[in-house]
Amino acid sequence: MKGHKFLSVVFSLVFVSGCQQLNDGVNTVNGVISSSLSSVGKALGGTAHTQSLGPVSSVSGLGAVCKDYEENAMAAEKKWIGKRISIVNATVLEVTKGRSASDMMTGMTKSVPNYYLLFKTSDTSYCGGMVWLDYYSGIDDAVLTYKKGQKVSVTGTVNNFEVRGFATVNNADMPIRLVVMRNGTINQ
Repeated sequence: MKGHKFLSVVFSLVFVSGCQQLNDGVNTVNGVISSSLSSVGKALGGTAHTQSLGPVSSVSGLGAVCKDYEENAMAAEKKWIGKRISIVNATVLEVTKGRSASDMMTGMTKSVPNYYLLFKTSDTSYCGGMVWLDYYSGIDDAVLTYKKGQKVSVTGTVNNFEVRGFATVNNADMPIRLVVMRNGTINQ
């Protein structure tokens, strides 16, 4: 009977880990599609937008967003997902390249890098943000200017909420709940 419980726990952990990797892969694919559309739009018209990103709502931090999620996840998803928000004075935790699930499986390199920024806000310690950055010519150099601890303004469309039960290697202070945003921009 002990062995059965142990196997159930192990299977559950493997399943949850696989779901997280699949979710990360889907988010990466969404970012690649968005970046590709943005690149095509810029190539065709320079300033033309490939889609309307909608109005931007200024929020003081992620505390209210995460509190909504903690109180009722489904209501928070309905309220926040798809909403474009802007946050001033976000603290940079990490800027890194994202990779798609197929890239990771095949070892193929991407022709256009997909960057994301991990950040936190001063109004919550358990919740942070991850914003996928829109690709543009020059982003490869721009991402080199962001440093851990730097204050920036972040704008993006809320895509989903993630729970991370671990800290990243580079960031032991990484929050366990993430508000994931797409179509992101950063201003210093």
